[in-house]
Amino acid sequence: MRLTSLRRLALVCGAGAGLGVIACAILLDGGRAPVAVPTALFLPILIVAVGVAVDGWRVRRLRQGKATRMRPLQAARVAVLAQACSRSGAFFAGLAGACAAIFRHTGHTGYVRAQVLSLLLACGASLFLALCGWVAERWCVVEGDDDDENLDGYQASGAST
Repeated sequence: MRLTSLRRLALVCGAGAGLGVIACAILLDGGRAPVAVPTALFLPILIVAVGVAVDGWRVRRLRQGKATRMRPLQAARVAVLAQACSRSGAFFAGLAGACAAIFRHTGHTGYVRAQVLSLLLACGASLFLALCGWVAERWCVVEGDDDDENLDGYQASGAST
C-alpha cells in the first residue's frame, strides 16, 4: 500500500473543486437558490476524523510495542481507513470550498449566508479529516523487507501484497 503524498491530496482537492464548480453551475442555472446544506454537516466529518486519529494513535502504540488492544488485522484496516479518509477529506474540502465560493456570489440574503457558512464549516472539517487521515497513514507504516519496489522499504501495518 503506497502512502498518499501531499501532491496527490492537492490534485484530489482540485478535482473536488472542479466538480464543485460544475455542479454549482448546473444547480444555480436559471437563478435558482443554492441547495440547502445542513449546518451540522461538519459534525459527522469531525467525529470520523477524531476516530481515525485515535485509531491511528493506537496503531502507533502497537508499532512501538506498548500495551494496546489493537491486533495486526485491525491495524491493517486502520491503515486503509486512514488512506480513504485523507483522500475523501481532500476531495470534499475542494467540493465544499468551491460551492461556498460560488454560493457567496449569488446574493446577500440570510439563506445564502447560512449556506456559505455551512459549506465553509464542512470544508474546514474535511480538511481536518484529510489531515488526520494523512497523519494516521504515517503512523500505520512499519519497516519491512517487502519485494515491491514502489514502497521504498515501507509497508502499511498488517498489509500484505
